Amino acid sequence: MNELSNKIRKLIADEQGIDQSRIVDDTELQFDLGMNSLDTLELIVLIEQTLGISIGDEDAEKVKTFKELITLIEETEYAKESLKGFPQ
Repeated sequence: MNELSNKIRKLIADEQGIDQSRIVDDTELQFDLGMNSLDTLELIVLIEQTLGISIGDEDAEKVKTFKELITLIEETEYAKESLKGFPQ
């Protein structure tokens, strides 16, 4: 597990009031954790605020599992880092 996964796992566990051990790569946010679409949206907003990133709504709607969420965040972070040198 990497630092990002651990941070997001803790964030989800704290927000949902569950033990972090319940959250593994193939954990489905809605099915396994009982999150509804509003919970998921609120989680995405919290992640964006915590990490200082922006996740598109269309991308966020596709996320089903914890691993998919981490991959999306990593891709967003990579894109953010890649664009640092480009003029705005």
